Amino acid sequence: MIGTIIAVAATTLATAAPDRLIRCTLGRVTNLEARTSAELGITGSHTLTVFQPAAAAGGADLPNPGAEGAARLRLHDPDHILPVQRLDDLADAWPERVEMTARLPGGRSAFISLGGIDPALGAATGSAGIMIGGTSVDRDHFYQGDCRVEVGPGLAAKFDKESRP
Repeated sequence: MIGTIIAVAATTLATAAPDRLIRCTLGRVTNLEARTSAELGITGSHTLTVFQPAAAAGGADLPNPGAEGAARLRLHDPDHILPVQRLDDLADAWPERVEMTARLPGGRSAFISLGGIDPALGAATGSAGIMIGGTSVDRDHFYQGDCRVEVGPGLAAKFDKESRP
């Protein structure tokens, strides 16, 4: 129902992945016991935007967000649904699935997961929240919704412009 969320440090890529600008509108899930999507209780509306720079084929990891240079993973979370300002791990199986995580104290991690990606439509299903021990989700911090995915050059500058307060 919710899908498998995997917190990983890196993965190999089958093909090169382009620059991506991912804009999600997510609501907090209030009924994790739901058996169908129709039964999910979702409240609120939160914007979460990620710029994901191109990744080379052959398993090259994206640079750590703290690394120098313009090509780095960037997060804009104006509602602070995640307790992080940076994402530091990536599993990029574009276009099937993209998962981003950040380590938190106490064996927890913040995550953003994209699935159901349709590059032709520029659409994906997104979820974000906090995982505990890599196997369970913090019930008070789980969000799900729809995302728009833009692919191509010039997206880092577009992200920077749109993310300014």
